Amino acid sequence: VGAREDEPGDKRLVSYLILHARAEESEASSEQAKAGEVSDEAAVLRQREQQSIVAELRAALTQQVPEYMVPAHFVVLAALP
Repeated sequence: VGAREDEPGDKRLVSYLILHARAEESEASSEQAKAGEVSDEAAVLRQREQQSIVAELRAALTQQVPEYMVPAHFVVLAALP
C-alpha cells in the first residue's frame, strides 16, 4: 500500500496486489501466454475474477479498519517490479 497524490492536496491510498491462481490454472495460462493463445474471452473472465476479488477485499477491509485506511484503488500486477 502506498500514498499517491495525482493532484496537489488530494492524497489517496493505492494497494498493489499479486493474485495467485491455482497451480493447474497457472500452468495452463503460462503455456497459453507463451504460445500467444490467450483468448479475449479468457482475458475478460480473468478481469471479472480480479474485480470480484478486489470487491471482496474492499468489503473485508471496510469491516476491519476505519474508512480512511481502506485504499481508494487496487492495482493488480502480474509480479512485483
